Amino acid sequence: FKEWLAESDVGSRTSFAELQRTLGSEPPFLAVRTQGERKQAYAEYQTKRLALERDLERKRLAAAKDAFKLLLSEYKHALTPETPYATATQLLAREPRYKALDEDLRLEVF
Repeated sequence: FKEWLAESDVGSRTSFAELQRTLGSEPPFLAVRTQGERKQAYAEYQTKRLALERDLERKRLAAAKDAFKLLLSEYKHALTPETPYATATQLLAREPRYKALDEDLRLEVF
């Protein structure tokens, strides 16, 4: 049942009621005998899926920060410690590695 949920790409924030509406007629869903067992198995799946999603997001942010730091080092010739953030923003705004981080994280790394 849990493997089927993962294969069906059910997110950690999907409610049980939504799951029941969208996939409730599927054989793997019906294979679990009682509604209580389904809810319990789904709660366990949600907990593991949420941990996985958080871990993936942390890794994505770390990679994006590293890429932004590399981008800053590539622009050493144009950026100095005295360069205002607004000037750096104008210079780097078109770079995908710049856009990969939100404003607060860019400012933190800068």
